[in-house]
Amino acid sequence: VQLMSLFEFPIQVGILKNLMQYTDFDENQMLTDLERKNILQHYQANGEPVLNSSGMKKYIYSTIENVSEMHGNIAFRLRENRANISRTELSRQFELAGLFDESYEILKVEIESAEIQSAYSFQKQMLLRLLEMPLNVSKINEIKFGLFKTLSKLNDYQAVIKLSEELNT
Repeated sequence: VQLMSLFEFPIQVGILKNLMQYTDFDENQMLTDLERKNILQHYQANGEPVLNSSGMKKYIYSTIENVSEMHGNIAFRLRENRANISRTELSRQFELAGLFDESYEILKVEIESAEIQSAYSFQKQMLLRLLEMPLNVSKINEIKFGLFKTLSKLNDYQAVIKLSEELNT
């Protein structure tokens, strides 16, 4: 259950099982028991178990010792196993582990993908998220330049002016 609380969104049972690394494990029995104890809701249509409430999820998360270390372990295992999980979630795991350069590299790929798909609002969201991370000056400038281009494509000229003034100071 602690493992499930580490993720922003519900994750697939197969990924959970891989992350738990148990060889003799009946995930169906465990999930049924958690459902009976009213910790999990019924499976969603896509087969992902869901914690019963956000309050419970936050409480379970708060009980985890060495939470940043756990996020790091999860992130590296997800990347090694090439788990079918979104790049934004993988990036989030690295970010919460304090591994900001790893998170940056993953989000950079996601930002490039968003540009190819002309998903500029999403691209802006990811660039702003990167700006909140403690990265080196070179990466911050690269992010700001990307944000400048994205804001221009979104016709957000007020933000473009503000960002250009910030870049000039």
